[in-house]
Amino acid sequence: MAPQAEKARSIFLDATEIASDEERGAYVRAQVGDDEELRHEVESLLRHHGQLGSFLVPAVAPNLDRPSTEQPGTVIGRYKLKEQIGEGGMGVVYVAEQTEPVRRKVALKIIKPGMDTRQVIGRFEAERQALALMDHPNIAKVLDAGATESGLPYFVMELVRGMPITDYCDQAKLTTDARLGLFAKVCQAVQHAHQKGIIHRDIKPSNVMVTLHDGEPIPKVIDFGVAKATGQRLTEQSIYTQLTEMIGTPLYMSPEQAELSALDIDTRSDIYSLGVLLYELLTGTTPFDKATLREAGFDEIRRIIREQEPPKPSDRLSTVASASLSTISEQRGIDPRKLTHMLRGDLDWIAMKALEKDRTRRYETANGFAADIRRYLAGKPVHACPPSARYRFRKFARRNKTVLGTLLLVSAALVIGMAASLWQAHEADKSRRLADQRFLDEQAARREADEQRERAKTNEARATDEAAKAKAVVDLLQEMLGSANPSQAKGADYTVRELLDHFSADLGDQLNEQPEVEAELRSTIGMVYWRLHLFDEASPHLGAALELRRRIYGNEHEKVAASLIDYAWSEGQRTNPAEGLALAREGLVIYRKTGGQPEGMIYALRVVQYYLLAAGKLAEADVIAREAFAIAQEADRMDTPDVADILHDLAASKANQGDYSEAVRLAREAVALHRRVHGNEHPETGHGLGILGTALVAQGDDAAAEPHFREALAIFRKQYGDYHWVVSYFMRKLTAVLRAQGKPEQAEEIYREFFSQTPHSWRDF
Repeated sequence: MAPQAEKARSIFLDATEIASDEERGAYVRAQVGDDEELRHEVESLLRHHGQLGSFLVPAVAPNLDRPSTEQPGTVIGRYKLKEQIGEGGMGVVYVAEQTEPVRRKVALKIIKPGMDTRQVIGRFEAERQALALMDHPNIAKVLDAGATESGLPYFVMELVRGMPITDYCDQAKLTTDARLGLFAKVCQAVQHAHQKGIIHRDIKPSNVMVTLHDGEPIPKVIDFGVAKATGQRLTEQSIYTQLTEMIGTPLYMSPEQAELSALDIDTRSDIYSLGVLLYELLTGTTPFDKATLREAGFDEIRRIIREQEPPKPSDRLSTVASASLSTISEQRGIDPRKLTHMLRGDLDWIAMKALEKDRTRRYETANGFAADIRRYLAGKPVHACPPSARYRFRKFARRNKTVLGTLLLVSAALVIGMAASLWQAHEADKSRRLADQRFLDEQAARREADEQRERAKTNEARATDEAAKAKAVVDLLQEMLGSANPSQAKGADYTVRELLDHFSADLGDQLNEQPEVEAELRSTIGMVYWRLHLFDEASPHLGAALELRRRIYGNEHEKVAASLIDYAWSEGQRTNPAEGLALAREGLVIYRKTGGQPEGMIYALRVVQYYLLAAGKLAEADVIAREAFAIAQEADRMDTPDVADILHDLAASKANQGDYSEAVRLAREAVALHRRVHGNEHPETGHGLGILGTALVAQGDDAAAEPHFREALAIFRKQYGDYHWVVSYFMRKLTAVLRAQGKPEQAEEIYREFFSQTPHSWRDF
């Protein structure tokens, strides 16, 4: 057969698959282009086809005179033909009754007599094989296959009685959400085909039928006659697609299908066609106007599909005639203005993402497309979004290279022409701006001088207030110290506690007009009581200081936080540690909110850590300690008593937990820090040495522990004398490590020397 005749036959066969006369005419014009001879030949074939019904009488048909023997009543194998329900370019579809092994109605598609050329048989076999590969509730199933007695191939499918999805949705007046639900099922069916390695290549409403099952609409994807396999051959028959042949229906065709050769297509081509179908379900029309494509020539159709950007669905509705828009809205059960508003936004961008010319910007899979639909229906954010301004400009520039080139030349001329004018204007404006700037500088200088005067007044008032407070404190301290004068009645034996008791008795009466001064003094007196271990006497003063500061500063001030921490020390040791921990936590929260001074934060963390250790919350105490170290390091405040105490307590905690190596490390750090902060003869340094020695003994290193116990004992004897319990405690520690090392004589010597200073015998100790 001549190449021209073979091409005419191929176009004719595809055209007969298109039900609409308008779509069929547009398809033929797109395929034949400017080839008048080819157009006349295809149109002649179509006229003969229309006149003879199910027979094909084209001049190119090799079996022109072979009549059809298959008609209603004919029995083919175990199937009896009942009625013809469809006819396409390749075959005829009948309702058939299956007689065995079960009795049921099926659809039987048989190739037309005269159409059994290699290419047609190849496509027929490809469709049968494609359907046989798939098993999905939304794809028509292949049940059987064979050949008639005259040798014509046929296959048997599930019988789908229904109508195109767009017609069903309009007749049933489905809402937009209901249409989207049906469409998501279609996407799942196409995804199944893609997973089986099949690209449909002709998704359109007439190939997506909706049937009712128990009153529920079920979409079915049909007609895989032009399907393409991605990873396998569907048939042994050779199917050749000519370079100038477009496969598919132009209104639903992807840009890559509109190329002269559609060989380089993949599953994203079906995504585009699904996007057109969604567009039509939403708006009642297709992205490109049917009449425009019908009147365009072959090259123009290809250009429109490949280059022209379709309007967004909401914009497309705004161009529809009011009568048509009213009908479209009525079919969706919604007011026209509400329909446009509904489409604007997410649905616009979902549809436009599927219709991207650049397939790398479309949805990667049909499942991804369906997932975005489901996200919209669930009220969740969708993945589709409007393209960036840069991307839109790049697309515009690619489509309008000549116009942009001209605009650039004109713009360059305008810029050069304006540059001289602007320079002159700039020079003229420069002098004016300098004068204006001088004026502004003078005004700014005057404002700064005024602000400095105001700041000075404020600072002076603040300094006066602070000076008044300081004088009040000094006067009261002088009065307190004066009361300890030996010449007065109290005498020389007046103790610190008696001094504090006497002075604080009427403190409130003296300072009822100066609450800030009273709060400072009560805080100081309370902490002195606390350091004397007189917790019952300390708490009233610390509690009063806290309440005064709450009234003065509110509940979220650093001074309130400081009072809470002081009060926590006293109450925790006077009543119970849980109360102390609660107060300390409250103070720490205020410090964190106000971003307090590092010293205050470290002090608060140290108290919280102390009570956490007392409560056995060792892990939480470690976290608090790390926070305190971080603050101290950042503020360069590591050499402080509170940090030393934190290390001291952590070392004791680790020793109690049995982590002696970590206890030794922390104790060494604590001792070094105590020496820097307190000096070598301070009791805190002695306690640190005691913890270090205890950890070393626990590790089994009595020799290393001995010098630390000796130094601690010397510190405490010097500070407290020989009668204090701490002295006897460390004497026992030292003599124990001496005996453990096999030095009983040295231990006895220490006892003798110690008790020679006391009225007791060392043997009775």
